[in-house]
Amino acid sequence: VLHCSTETRWGECSGMFVWRDAPAALHFSVTQDLRAPDGRQNVISDLLRRFNERLWLGHFDYWSEDGVAVFRHTIPMMDRTMPDPGEVSAILAAAVDAAEQFLPAFNFVVWAGKSPDEAVAAVLFD
Repeated sequence: VLHCSTETRWGECSGMFVWRDAPAALHFSVTQDLRAPDGRQNVISDLLRRFNERLWLGHFDYWSEDGVAVFRHTIPMMDRTMPDPGEVSAILAAAVDAAEQFLPAFNFVVWAGKSPDEAVAAVLFD
């Protein structure tokens, strides 16, 4: 297990890489503590689905029991023992970008009562 962290616009973001032997793979995950009021899980699931449609690498899950959003991606490691540095850089960049966009969208949906479509449109507008 290798832990890492970086600063985002919304605070520190921590992640970890975990090796799995069978099948050989390197799994990366970042968790964000995002407790939502009961009864908002369907809206959060809809937001995640819409958000995941736009991600080019990795995906989000929401673990309602723990109150955390998880960004995850796995690199298959068939016939090799080390990932390419470019793979690691791409995953880290994708995770930070996704976390920086997802947190405001989550807040728009959960605390401001916006629809998932409105929240995604708001965070993707530059």
